[in-house]
Amino acid sequence: GNVEMVTFAVPFWTSTLVPTNRPHQDDSDTSRFPYGRPANRMVLDWQGNPQYFWGIATIDMVLEDLTFDCADDEIYDYDLKVCRQCYPGTERIQEDDVAPYCSECEAGHYGLGGEDSCTMCPLGRYQASAGSSECEQCPSGMTTGSLQMVRGALSLLELQGSTGEDFCNCIQGSTSFLYNETAELSAVSCDACGEGLECVGGNSLVLESGYWAPVNQPFSVFVCSDEDACPGGAPGTCSFQRSEETLACSACVSGYREGTDGHCEECGGLDFLMMPLAALFIVIFLVMIYALAVTERRATQLRSTLLAALTISQIVTLLQHLTVMDAMTVQWPEPLAGLLRAMA
Repeated sequence: GNVEMVTFAVPFWTSTLVPTNRPHQDDSDTSRFPYGRPANRMVLDWQGNPQYFWGIATIDMVLEDLTFDCADDEIYDYDLKVCRQCYPGTERIQEDDVAPYCSECEAGHYGLGGEDSCTMCPLGRYQASAGSSECEQCPSGMTTGSLQMVRGALSLLELQGSTGEDFCNCIQGSTSFLYNETAELSAVSCDACGEGLECVGGNSLVLESGYWAPVNQPFSVFVCSDEDACPGGAPGTCSFQRSEETLACSACVSGYREGTDGHCEECGGLDFLMMPLAALFIVIFLVMIYALAVTERRATQLRSTLLAALTISQIVTLLQHLTVMDAMTVQWPEPLAGLLRAMA
């Protein structure tokens, strides 16, 4: 910097007494006023108390010009007394009427050094600390962003300048659904979503309409025979009054039966009477067979008894077959569907 001599005029007050019992000295005698020539001399008041007076003093000072000829990308280091660039992790700040200085980069940013501004961490990278020269990398298959509701739909909004590993999320088409939210980032991986699954990123996983998957195995996806029975959404979701414990929502909950349109309908009084009536019919039929066997001649009784046993076994076998057919995920036509519902 430059060196310059500057003279200041400084007002002052003094309590030096000028004795009143001796002649006043000439004002030009500066030996009595080592700091300058006074404008007024001290006198005593009528009670003999000293009075103060003021004067003007001149002080010579050496000032150093603090403006240095540093390059446009440098600052002056007053400790080292040299011009230098800002260190990595900092940026050069230039403000009005203030000498350039270096400042730490904020979290979510990094600085390589010698730059006028820090750079935001790009997608897929983050930095939680200030004053960093680089950003941390998210695991493979991840980007930085957050899940947000956009126009009523869940979406992954990708973000630059992320300030922590919490912003690392799986890219669209994959999910970390199987991992606990408290799991360490290094232990989390992204699983690809297949047919019937919609994954917008992060830990999101939604089933499309017409598909179903159990809660404990969300990637074991089944195609529903009745699309209305599987509305999609979270794993294990079934439509109204459909049993979530059955495979692909194939059966209605207890107290409901499948109607002609495929929707579950509440069972009426006649529905509950079908089984008792069927049982009663079988009992009456067996009684009739027994009565005929008793009234016939003994020579033919053996043959009638054998016929009754065969008839009963066939009825039982038929009921078993009907039960198996009703459990199948098959859209049976009417009136067979109604018969199966009644016999089951």
